[in-house]
Order: sequence, then structure tokens, then C-alpha cells
Amino acid sequence: MMMLKQTAFASITLAAALALATPLAAQDQPAKANWRESSAANDVQAPALTFEEINTDFGTADEGAKVDIEFPFINTSDRTITITNIKASCGCTAAQLEKKVFAPGEGESIRATFNTKGRTGTQHKTITITTDDTANPTYRVSFKGQVVSKVYIDEKLVNFGTIRQGDEMTKSFHIIDMSGENISIKNLTSAAGGLQFERGEPFDYTEEASGKSGRAIPITVTIPADYPQGPVATTVAVQTTYKDRPNFIATVRGIVRGEVTVQPAQLYFGFVQPGEEVMRNFALSVVDNKSFALKSYSVEPDAARSSAEMSDPVIEVTETEAGTPVEHNFAVKFVAPDENGRFTGDIILQGAVENEDRTLRIPYNAFVRQTAASKGDAESRVRTALQQRLKNENNVISSPRSQEKAVAGNE
Repeated sequence: MMMLKQTAFASITLAAALALATPLAAQDQPAKANWRESSAANDVQAPALTFEEINTDFGTADEGAKVDIEFPFINTSDRTITITNIKASCGCTAAQLEKKVFAPGEGESIRATFNTKGRTGTQHKTITITTDDTANPTYRVSFKGQVVSKVYIDEKLVNFGTIRQGDEMTKSFHIIDMSGENISIKNLTSAAGGLQFERGEPFDYTEEASGKSGRAIPITVTIPADYPQGPVATTVAVQTTYKDRPNFIATVRGIVRGEVTVQPAQLYFGFVQPGEEVMRNFALSVVDNKSFALKSYSVEPDAARSSAEMSDPVIEVTETEAGTPVEHNFAVKFVAPDENGRFTGDIILQGAVENEDRTLRIPYNAFVRQTAASKGDAESRVRTALQQRLKNENNVISSPRSQEKAVAGNE
């Protein structure tokens, strides 16, 4: 009996020892997933080429100058690396490297030459280096800097602001010549007619920032008194004799206001459904606080550009005084006809400014179209309404209380 007890105790002790040893063994051996991750991390190779700098700033350079930049590097790997290609981001930069194959520890410099001819302002260029290194085959270095123009426009935007129709206004800008070549202007052209341009005589000029001396050639832009009412938005192309960059562009902006101003100048009702009502608003103001009285209005469809007859819009007039000049607010309701198509024309206002008759035309545009989606939505709404109605009727008939009432009523 004693031997059986000892054997049993030994079996229990061994089982307990095994139970306690199992988690320790599991802790001592790393998990398979973690081991794989560690192995993969160890397989990642560092870049073979180490550059002293990958981004450099050459500072400032005069337009037309050639800037030399170098990017020194060393092969810091334990294997031989061959550079197979060097490519700059634009044709203005030439990158060279005499040696192509580099043993461990060997180095060289990639030499780049940036030609600033025809380029001004902030410049940023990149160079891509391709190698036979399968782990890290591509490297990119870059440089930046400021290219100072020798010839430039002092005011690229000529802004007239708001001009009263009947008044003539002139503004000017200058071609600044710091090239020392005594350039001249060959031609002035503009995309818009009606404006007047004139070149003046050059005069001595000193740059405030640099203190350098040069010449300035004035160019005047005139908006004549008979220029039509509306926005002024155009450009002036200036052709010069400067060899590196002969052409320059100035932008002209402004707005010519008449005695009576309407904002917006035209009404666009957009895409509307047949029978739909659309509201739009515009404001009318008169210069010098002169009074305006609306006498009547009419609608004049443009038959040549309209697809069908358009119903007359309804105009409701309210007046509010918001400073000077007095502003008159108009609300226009467009009721779309049943026909699909484009509807365009003029809303004609007959009024008086200081008892003098005035006629104003406000163009309008609208497109009437019943889309398949809207038609489907309408049919869907009708179908849903009918289904709900049938459902309600069925609920009334099928509910016990309704049946009791029906039986009681029959009795």
C-alpha cells in the first residue's frame, strides 16, 4: 500500500512539474510571427550611397548666368554600386558624373550646371540618380534659389478700379531695364479693343533695394470716355529687343460704371422644370444720388436664340436707401413654360433719372428641361401615395376594432 501511495504522489508531482514547465518553455521561445518580422527587418538594406547634402540653396543669381552646384557622395555599403543614369527635371540643368562604378568606400561629386536664361524668380530643380542597387535603386537631390531679372515689369497688374462712364482715365507701368543693353520696345498689342496704349521716352532709374542703376521705359494705358459700360479685363503684350526674354505681359483690370448701374448685369435662371417658379434679384443704382423712377417694364424674347415662347416674368419693385447712391431692389419671378428648351431675351425697364427718360436692358437666360430623374421622382411620388392610400384602407378594414364597428353597424 505504501508503494502505491508513493507512486501516485510521484505521478502527481511530475504532472505538476510539466504543467509549470510548459509556459516557461513557451516564454523562452519567440513566437513564429515575431521571429519572421525580426528576420524581415534585418533583411532591409540601408541606402548604398550617402550624400553630403540632398537639398542645397545657391542663393541668388542674375538672369542669364550659369550656376554650378555639386552633390558629393560616398558608397558606404559593402558592395560595388554602378550608377546607370542621371536625369535632371528640366533641360535648363545639365548633370554630369565622370565615373560610374564605385567600390565600397569610394566617392565622387555629381556636378550640375543650371542655366538661368529666360528664368526669373524662385527656382527649384531636382536630379534623379538611378543605380543597379536592387534594394535602393533611385536617389533624388535638389537645389533652389532666386534668379534676379535684368529686365522686368514693375507693375504686372494695372488696376483702374471703378471708372465713371464719360470720364477718361490713364495709368502707366514701366519696363525696367537693368541689362545694360539699352533695350527698346518693338510692339504693343492687346486682346481687347477700345483701350489706348502709348510708349514713352526712357529715363534713368535706380533700384531701391539693390541701388543699381538702369533705365525705365514708361507705357501708358488709357480707358477713353466712350468706353462701353462693363468690366475691363485684358492683357497687354509687350515685345522688346531683350534677347534672353523679349516678351512681357501686363494685366489690365477695372470696371466702367454708367449713370445707372445694374448688378448683376444679367439674370441667369439656370435649369428649371416645366411650370417651376424661380426667383432672382438685381439692384439698380444711380450716381450722384440722382433719383430713379420705374415707369413700366416689358419682356422681349430673343426668337433667334430661344427654343419657344417664354412667359413674361413678374417684377416686384422695392426701394431701400443704403447710403449713397440710392439703391433700388428688383425681384424677378420666372415662371417656366411647359415646353423644354432655351429661353433668352431682355427685360426692358422704362424709367426716368431726374425726370429724364431712360431705357435699360437686362439680359436673361433660362433652360427648361424635365430630366429623367425628375420625371421618375414624380412618378415614384404618385406611386408611393397610392400605395400608402391602399395600405391605410387595408388597415382600416383588417383591424379588429374596425371589424367590430362594421359588424355593429350591420346589426
